[in-house]
Amino acid sequence: MRSNRRRVRQTLWPQVIAAMLMLGVVAAVGFAVGKRAQPQVVKSHAVVHIKTKPATEATLDLQKYLPKNQFSGVAALYRNGKRVATLAQGQATAQTLNTPDNLFEIDSVQKSVTAGLVMHEAMQGKLHLRDHLSQYFPQVPGSDTITIRQLLDMASGLTVQGGFLSKDYINDQTTVDRMLAKLRYTPAMNGQGRYQAADYVVLVGILMKLTHQSYQTLVENEYIKPLHLTHTRFAYDRNMAEVALGHSLGKHGLTDETPVNATSAQQHQELGTGQLLMSVDDLFAVESGLLSGRLLGGNNVSALLFAPGSLSTYGGGLYQNGPFRSANGFGYGYECFLRITQSGRDAVIVMSNCSVPKAANEVAADKIALAWLTH
Repeated sequence: MRSNRRRVRQTLWPQVIAAMLMLGVVAAVGFAVGKRAQPQVVKSHAVVHIKTKPATEATLDLQKYLPKNQFSGVAALYRNGKRVATLAQGQATAQTLNTPDNLFEIDSVQKSVTAGLVMHEAMQGKLHLRDHLSQYFPQVPGSDTITIRQLLDMASGLTVQGGFLSKDYINDQTTVDRMLAKLRYTPAMNGQGRYQAADYVVLVGILMKLTHQSYQTLVENEYIKPLHLTHTRFAYDRNMAEVALGHSLGKHGLTDETPVNATSAQQHQELGTGQLLMSVDDLFAVESGLLSGRLLGGNNVSALLFAPGSLSTYGGGLYQNGPFRSANGFGYGYECFLRITQSGRDAVIVMSNCSVPKAANEVAADKIALAWLTH
């Protein structure tokens, strides 16, 4: 869905090892552009404040890693399932500072949430990962050779010809139908791995067809209610309470950030790929629940979902790189970086409401992850 608005960064573990030996960091993730509608605001000077909870071991100085005059957002470290250190910097709005309770758009990190919904249906016996796409949408070219597993791994060989986003939003089914009509199939790419957000829109279409429920209802029933998430909602919700508004870095840094805008129709059409606003703790609760198997029925199910599906190591919405799993989300002034161990117990989460040049926040997130998750 966001193939015209994203870039993909992928690095295999051997390169990470090499980077560690050189005391450098190479990012190893794929990401996509997210969207968020925001009113105009006037920014004042950024203010930094740090809150650290007691821990059984020393935590990292997050301020040392993140760009001092560019980072606006929240960074958090998790150990054994608990947040042990937090840095909140910059402003959520012109009147309020960022805090750990603020909501940021998670952008492409949402794909792992969508993948979890697919696996839930598989555990209910309503679908199988080896099912062919033709069982659901036979009109799609190549659907008789494409499996659900390949869609989860972005290895379907499908691409979108031209844009399909519309200025008007009708309903989710119309969004799916418009996208299906634009799909093209390249047989040589089947099973090879190619970042295409359209694969996840197809998965949402399958979920709606099987469950007769909207994607939002599925997220509410499988994540928000069971986990008692209080700082999660869809970005097209007009409730702006505690939302950190997205911006681009200004010529003079954080003091003259530029608001980034999107329409409600655009946000609706980011179906299953970049619609969620979450706090750091809510995001950790979901991702930890998925990786630990608590939300899926056991470790074996989690291992099956998050197995690397191609040379890119992408599988189930996460990159499977070395000792931790990763995902990136970018867009409309937001950046979100998730680095989490396979057990789901330890993690680094960096959420920003100000996009910055030269991938400075991403580089910082990888440095923090190497220091926090590999020792």
